[in-house]
Amino acid sequence: MATFDSLRIVKDLQAAGFAQNQAEAVATAIRTGHGDVAKKSEFSGLRSEFSGLRAEFVGMRSELAGVRSELVAVKWAVGLLAALNMSTLAAVVGQLLSA
Repeated sequence: MATFDSLRIVKDLQAAGFAQNQAEAVATAIRTGHGDVAKKSEFSGLRSEFSGLRAEFVGMRSELAGVRSELVAVKWAVGLLAALNMSTLAAVVGQLLSA
C-alpha cells in the first residue's frame, strides 16, 4: 500500500494557490478517506465469494429446470384426469338419461 505524505500534499496545494488552512483540511480529508480504500486481498475474497454464488446460481437454475419438467408432467396428468372424469360423468349422465 502506498504511503500518504500529507506534508507533501499540503506543500503542493499551497503551491497551487490554496491557503495553508485549506491545504491542511484537504490533506486531512484525503488521509481520513485513504484508509477506506479497498485492498487487493479484499477483492480476491470478493472474487471467490462471487464464484461461490455463481456456482449456487447454476445449481438453482438446474433445479428450476427439473421443477419445470415436473410441472409440465403434473399439468398433463391433471388434464388427463379431468378428461377422464368428464368422460365418466358424461357416461353416467347418459346412463341416467337413458334409464
